[in-house]
Formats: sequence, structure tokens, C-alpha cells
Amino acid sequence: MSSFNAQFVETSSCCGLQQDFASDEFKQEDVDAILAQGMQHLSFDELQREQEDLHGVGELIEKGNNQELASLLQTFDDHLQRRKRNTVYESAELLNRAYVTNPDLRLQFLHANRWDPKAAAEKFLKFLEVKKQLFGMDKVMKDISLDDLDEDDKENLLGGSLQLLPCTDRSGRRILLELPGLRSFKHLRNELRARFYMLANLCSH
Repeated sequence: MSSFNAQFVETSSCCGLQQDFASDEFKQEDVDAILAQGMQHLSFDELQREQEDLHGVGELIEKGNNQELASLLQTFDDHLQRRKRNTVYESAELLNRAYVTNPDLRLQFLHANRWDPKAAAEKFLKFLEVKKQLFGMDKVMKDISLDDLDEDDKENLLGGSLQLLPCTDRSGRRILLELPGLRSFKHLRNELRARFYMLANLCSH
């Protein structure tokens, strides 16, 4: 499991982009600025860790102890319960508790945040917030499928700016290639929706 979900949330929420995904005022360079500013917020150790992850030489994180996993998931849930008031999670929990409490989904965020349950819970809250703004509340409690994308979203996917390579890195992880020269979108929201779909589905497999 990679950290794509958490990274998508982190880069989309910095610079205040999370406040208005539907705005048509953003241009391609705005996305680059968002990513660059997100990297600037990392500490030296965090940046070093991301570089190691990028090149497939970082330490693989595995948590095989079921009792330890149960404890981490409990701490994750405890933090959510303390933080959920007036959040998308609170509404989603009432509408479809089974989806937002799915251990497999929560483990994705724990893995992406190096088994820090509080950091993982915070990213999960942001993830649901982003998902609501991109797709609406009715899509928060489900996995985003190709049917949830409109024609402009699909056109962005077909542009080929993001391509999944048929090989893996030295750590056995799938490689996602970005070709900025092929980036094309009608509105920034279309690119964000397309990327969300691609990255979220990649993480779940």
C-alpha cells in the first residue's frame, strides 16, 4: 500500500485549494505551485524519507502483529471520535458507518503515515473533506469509480499525463509516471477529480 491518498490530501489542502475545488481561476502552474509549496513544508528528515521512498530504498514498513494492529486501529478511532464534531466524517458515519469504519480503508492511512494513528486519523478526515468537495456528499461513502467521472474528467485521464508503468521499483511498488507536457484539462477540478480516481483506485489494489 502506498501513500498516494495521504499525499493527494496534503498537496490539495495546502495553499487553501481545499476551500474551493470548483473555481475556474486556477491554471496549470497553480497545481505546480501547490506541489512545490507542499514540499517546502517538509522537515529535513521528512524530505529525506520521501526521497528514499521515491527511489525505492526506504525501509519497508510492515506491521504483522494482529494485536498491535488492533491497538493502532483503536487509537485511530479514538482520535476520530474526539475530532469528528462538525466534520464530513461525522455525517458519513451516520449515513454509512460500515464504509468509514472499514479496517482495510483505515489501514491504508496508517501505512501511509508510518503507523502514527493520530496523524493517520487527521489525514483521513482531510481525505473525506476533499472527497466531498470533489464529488459531493453522496459519493463520500463509496469508492470512486469511472462512472463517477464526467466526460471532461475522463478526457483528462485519456490525455496520458499520468501513466501506470508495467514494472515495479526495487521495493516491489507500482510506478506512476507523470508527463507534465501532456497535461490538459478544461477546469482544474477535472484534473483533480481524475487524479483522485486514479490514485485512490491504485491504493486500494
